[in-house]
Amino acid sequence: MARSADREGVADRLEALLRAIQDFAEVPSLELTPADLGDHLVRLRHGIDLLELGFATDAATFAATDEY
Repeated sequence: MARSADREGVADRLEALLRAIQDFAEVPSLELTPADLGDHLVRLRHGIDLLELGFATDAATFAATDEY
């Protein structure tokens, strides 16, 4: 039963992440100085990299299964 709760927790966290990404994407661009824009882009890229790392890890786990 704990595994089902874990899966539900992960699904809930993913849904929350997707909502947050949607909210972020809908915010109009801010007027930033070039330096602030550079910092913003570095931080945004870091977040994207973390998501890509998580995706790659999960994809590798999935690839090791018999699912297709």
